[in-house]
Amino acid sequence: QKGHWKTHKPQCRQASGKAKTTEVAIDPSRPKPEGFDLVGASSRGPAIAPGSRGASGFTVKVQVPLSHVGLPDFMVHGVDGGARLRIYDSKRSFDVFVGPDQEPAFTTLGMKVREGGVNGCKAYFNARLAEDGLVYINSAKLLPPEAW
Repeated sequence: QKGHWKTHKPQCRQASGKAKTTEVAIDPSRPKPEGFDLVGASSRGPAIAPGSRGASGFTVKVQVPLSHVGLPDFMVHGVDGGARLRIYDSKRSFDVFVGPDQEPAFTTLGMKVREGGVNGCKAYFNARLAEDGLVYINSAKLLPPEAW
């Protein structure tokens, strides 16, 4: 494994550099908008912290609003009328709704999910929690569907 790392290391470094140019940031500490009291929409608190081992890489699920399935309007758009993406990790250390006020994440991730996600509704991405407290999501590559 050590021998292989010497040949593989340049590829990893190059991929890491490319990933940072395609990252979009979200603030995982934002409170849910009023009217979004959905089952399972609350976080369990910070399971990862900036600088911790798990913060360097994990998977997030991004879901687009499901306005076409007949949900009540406040569940899709909130009481302020803004449609939002729902983004969370498998441990629900954060569970946040991202709207147009968090550009370019809102537009970039929404387009990626609609174009290449599972039924155009959800997709999984690599992410990392940085020292500044923001979650940086690599929007360049969708991951295979997860079981959660």
